[in-house]
Amino acid sequence: MASSEHCKSAEAVERSDDLVVKILLLLPARPLFRFKLVSKRWQSLISNPYFSSLWRPQTFPSALIARNLSWSFGNNCDNFSYIPLKDAAALEDSPHGLLDFLKGDSFTYTVEIMSSCGGLLFCCCYKPWIREYYVCNPTTKKFTLLPSPDRHYSRDLCLAFDPSKSPHYKILNVGFHYNEMYSSETNSWRQLRDPFPRQILFHLREDEDTGVFFNGAIFWVLARSFCYFDMDKEILHSDYPMPEMDITFTDYWFGCVDERLYLVGHSDRGWMPGFDMFELGNDYSWSLKYHVDPVLEVQSSILSVMTREGNDQELFMAVYVPYQVKFINLKDNTCNMVLPLHASVGLAFASRVYHLIENPFLAI
Repeated sequence: MASSEHCKSAEAVERSDDLVVKILLLLPARPLFRFKLVSKRWQSLISNPYFSSLWRPQTFPSALIARNLSWSFGNNCDNFSYIPLKDAAALEDSPHGLLDFLKGDSFTYTVEIMSSCGGLLFCCCYKPWIREYYVCNPTTKKFTLLPSPDRHYSRDLCLAFDPSKSPHYKILNVGFHYNEMYSSETNSWRQLRDPFPRQILFHLREDEDTGVFFNGAIFWVLARSFCYFDMDKEILHSDYPMPEMDITFTDYWFGCVDERLYLVGHSDRGWMPGFDMFELGNDYSWSLKYHVDPVLEVQSSILSVMTREGNDQELFMAVYVPYQVKFINLKDNTCNMVLPLHASVGLAFASRVYHLIENPFLAI
């Protein structure tokens, strides 16, 4: 009798498009992508633009992607380490298989990740005598070949993308003599009016100081201040004070989580060692949000900050120690998870760590 009732309930759900859509909206990206193969009806429901406008990617990343300072051109290695967070079996896979679909042929030496934003990656493929630039969606493995920027005196290349506001993305190329901006809407670069002041340019290093896109602007942390560039108005705002941190340490994390901008660095309060986490307010001032007890291992570095599904108010900090990533709950200072790493993963030399957010609906 109970089995018969369950069958009737399942049939009622199956007959209702609204109920099926509500269930499918709860699925993460990869299962959702596979469920398109269940039937033509499900494929039609998932492919409907209305469905894609309702579906939201999970806030907790499926992987961390770290740019490596120890990378050297021409060694047939890519410039990043790939750390899966949801599929433990993937730790045994090649960390460089993530972007093999960009290489296309045997003439590509390596793939360099330049920037990441909103689920997209901006990459450079090195080939004999040429560089090719792509923006790709690693979830769907779709990509677009871009016209090349002028990198002769480039200090930073930043991808700016907010899928909740526009399907189009921009890329800012910060140069010594002039800046240029790419728009996916026109598929072209154009030179901007004024270069950045030299005192700001001297603090930017292309392999380390990648800007962070937040609230329509790209932000950079400098030695004792921070600045941001409004991508719509194309205006630079500078000389904003930094919070009280121990600036003798270059090990800090700067990034956007759930539409908030955070900065994590070593505490400058000698009586309270460890890490301080600050949040940027609407008035562009920093407020202390959390203090994190010191990690005992000497060789430790901050990788990232993230939230977990179902705990939107709880933030976690990922800290690298030799052959491990520890996840610390910032609210109660507890270590919630330890992820073992393969010996070949060299996160000690990571200059920037990106979140891999899976989104099958991002068009390229």
